[in-house]
Amino acid sequence: MANARKTKVFLAERAVADLREIEAFSTEKWGKVTAARYLDAFDKFFTLVEAEPGILLATPAIESLITHTVEKHVVVCTKWNDDVLVLTIVHSSRELITHLDRLWPTLRSEVEILKKRIQ
Repeated sequence: MANARKTKVFLAERAVADLREIEAFSTEKWGKVTAARYLDAFDKFFTLVEAEPGILLATPAIESLITHTVEKHVVVCTKWNDDVLVLTIVHSSRELITHLDRLWPTLRSEVEILKKRIQ
């Protein structure tokens, strides 16, 4: 029996920039060790999503988006084929729907860029 293709997680440029901002802020506020532990939580989450993509929750207010909370952030993704595309990472203190609505045109472009990169 052939193995099913494993889900892969891909990060959009926006998500990479978000992680860099989280690292910089965390390092400044709490130090390098705490910042590294915080970023490690995201790495573990991405690994978990590859093994269990069903942990992501649908976001009914914005079609085709799925989310999950990591620490004090909401990881915003979409699925494409069997893969998960991480679009942005938003601090839970922000109004998520308003923020995503503002970013949506850019995020949509990033989805297309990721799809081309994956193919």
